[in-house]
Amino acid sequence: MLMAIVGIMPLGSLVVGAISQRIGAPATVLGQGVIALVIALAFARALAKKSTEIDRPSFGVNEAGEVIAENIA
Repeated sequence: MLMAIVGIMPLGSLVVGAISQRIGAPATVLGQGVIALVIALAFARALAKKSTEIDRPSFGVNEAGEVIAENIA
């Protein structure tokens, strides 16, 4: 994982440098911020969807007053 991050960073820097020469540094930073927000929102949405799919255990009390749990794997 670390090799992928460290290996891809120079390529990203090259692309960002080329873009910033064309449209300017402030616009490039703004674009990076917008892209980061879009990715964060998509990730949060995926996590929220995944958390609703999890079958959480339900707890209750039977007639004898004992605590019972259902749906525990």
